[in-house]
Amino acid sequence: MMNPKLPFQKYVSDFEGYSCKFSPFEANKIACCFSQYYGIIGNGRLAVFNTNPMTGNLEEIHRFNSNDGMFDIAWSEANENQIISACGDGSVIFLFKNSFYFFLKSLKT
Repeated sequence: MMNPKLPFQKYVSDFEGYSCKFSPFEANKIACCFSQYYGIIGNGRLAVFNTNPMTGNLEEIHRFNSNDGMFDIAWSEANENQIISACGDGSVIFLFKNSFYFFLKSLKT
């Protein structure tokens, strides 16, 4: 049961959210992808959040910006440090997380 004393939290950004996925390795970690201007034009962003167990608030721990909107993401089920994102230009971006995200590869159809 949720603690009713925890404050409601809102993540405010210039980007609109499209997809959120929980990490298969860490229950308190969630990755979300965003696009500017409702995905019609503009940039994209992938952000990874950690849930603070004391307050229940989301804390952004990683951020990766792209040149095109991001619409879907998936965590690797084999490696906890890899995330794949689908972009609006038809490309797929592979990201590797160490202490922050490194852009690995972009494949375009």
